[in-house]
Amino acid sequence: MNGKQLRNSILQEAIRGRLAPQDPRDEPAARLLVRIRAEKARLAGEKKLKPNKCETTIQRDPTTGHYLERNLSNGITRDISEEIPFELPRGWEWVRLEDVCVFLSRGKSPKYSETSRQYPVFAQKCNLKEGGISLDQARFLDPSTINKWDDAYKLRDGDVLVNSTGTGTVGRTRLFHAGCLGDYPFVVPDSHVSVVRTAEEVVSEFVLAYLSSKMIQQHLEDNLAGSTNQKELYIGVLGDLLLPLPPLPEQRRIVSKIEELLPFVERYEKAQRELDALNGSIRERLKKSILQEAIRGRLAPQDP
Repeated sequence: MNGKQLRNSILQEAIRGRLAPQDPRDEPAARLLVRIRAEKARLAGEKKLKPNKCETTIQRDPTTGHYLERNLSNGITRDISEEIPFELPRGWEWVRLEDVCVFLSRGKSPKYSETSRQYPVFAQKCNLKEGGISLDQARFLDPSTINKWDDAYKLRDGDVLVNSTGTGTVGRTRLFHAGCLGDYPFVVPDSHVSVVRTAEEVVSEFVLAYLSSKMIQQHLEDNLAGSTNQKELYIGVLGDLLLPLPPLPEQRRIVSKIEELLPFVERYEKAQRELDALNGSIRERLKKSILQEAIRGRLAPQDP
């Protein structure tokens, strides 16, 4: 097992509820969802959030064992059993990602400035391939266009950022932290980056692990649109994802366990790279040594 496979295995165990112990004293995730719906309704009433006309509940029929999804706006219920990828531990709930988000959107196309370096724009390259985020290569907004950007687009701690355009980068997922801002007042995403901002009672790092898991990355890849050279991840595909939601304390335990294990994975990956480099070096040096011995007449015996 290489480092990437080990990392994938840890994330897969995390989202299935196998990485950290369950505690029967934890408040069930169903109660979290009640509070999240109430909070979203309040925000919608204050015009801070668009009402979600597709909000649903997902429940398992105790008689048939089928999973039924009910649209809260029109009452229509459908069987989604074939969409359910695995069974959840007690106290967890299946939910659509959009239903636990207070902001889920791609960024906007900015008007850039070639002179001002005051307001950075978060682009796909800011989600670093090797991990983490950086504004070192960011371009900057034309200051005259600031009023066109609603406050919701200003990135916040805990925002999960998903690259949404282009073969080779689409699906790359990172977590935003305000520490990358430095002296900049704020940063906004361009139209090639999607922002997943969940309610406070959903731990961002758990959502990051979920979106970074091999299962979800493969699902996103299978549901891209567009041509080969310009693949697009539509926001609806993200919003429609089924999220396995643990109780809040367990979310925290899972994240804590991931953070505990990842340094070991990184050391394992480093050791593996060094071993691969050593093996490659040894093969090349051995080859040169054999050829050197051959042309010196030391590889085969002489016969008088």
